[in-house]
Amino acid sequence: MRSTSVILLLGIVPWVLSTASESDGRPPNIVYIMADDLGFGGVSYNGQQVYSTPQMDRLSREGMILNQFYSGSPVCAPTRCTLMTGLHTGHAHIRGNSGKRPDGSSFRVSLRQADLTIAEVLQAAGYATACIGKWGIGEEGTEGVPWKQGFDRFVGLLNQDHASRHFPEFLYFNEEKRALVKNYEYNAKRFTQDIFLEESLAFIEANRDRPFFLYAGWTLPHQELKVPEADLAQVAINPEFEAGVFDDARTMIAMIQCFDRDVGRIVEKIDQLGLGRDTLIIATSDNGRNTRMAGRWIY
Repeated sequence: MRSTSVILLLGIVPWVLSTASESDGRPPNIVYIMADDLGFGGVSYNGQQVYSTPQMDRLSREGMILNQFYSGSPVCAPTRCTLMTGLHTGHAHIRGNSGKRPDGSSFRVSLRQADLTIAEVLQAAGYATACIGKWGIGEEGTEGVPWKQGFDRFVGLLNQDHASRHFPEFLYFNEEKRALVKNYEYNAKRFTQDIFLEESLAFIEANRDRPFFLYAGWTLPHQELKVPEADLAQVAINPEFEAGVFDDARTMIAMIQCFDRDVGRIVEKIDQLGLGRDTLIIATSDNGRNTRMAGRWIY
């Protein structure tokens, strides 16, 4: 199945840096929102009928649908490495979700100090830079962590296994680990997506007067299948198919609709600040998957 597109961001940097906005001559802001495991058919503008994604649909109407661009890999870590470095997996340092030692044991491969990222290029050009969400290409104690790879601010999860949880016990705020005490003992009280949205909006607000690069690598709708009860209660499903939607699929739909809703909130914030004509917004996914529901492929 075709994955949702991922642009090699380094390929557009020369254009970005040479393009000034009409209002103040500064280069455009870049907001890159990347879902985790949202398939090509997971959005209603691509034909999804069981539920709708109105905010993504709006972007498709008012902007462009990029059908000729693809994920750098069918799995997470090499896709993110490709995205950050502009190198395909034949040349990139990270070519799979894990590497192998001579004894056969697995380990997480991290970016090296020598790897050039788009964040470093934009940071050197005067951009404020932030990564909010899942990193997955640099472990603690290595040179691959985002605050050593060109990001002024990082809020999220380094390790892919850790990023599989939407109610973890801590998050990184750059190198500082901050406890999410309300999630201790497997309590699901502090939803990471809510934190990621808050931090994304705060970064945009704080940097409204200078060029900024926001890489919103949000973790929805990746496993685990879990959302706040309030979000689950607001799931909107086409009545024609609702009878055949089992509980796991309902939760998955809630996760996708949370992502879609928050994409809309980012767009709304950009518009409220009067930055709509100065900002390139890209919404995509790192790779896709198939899930069968009620005799239909939901994505």
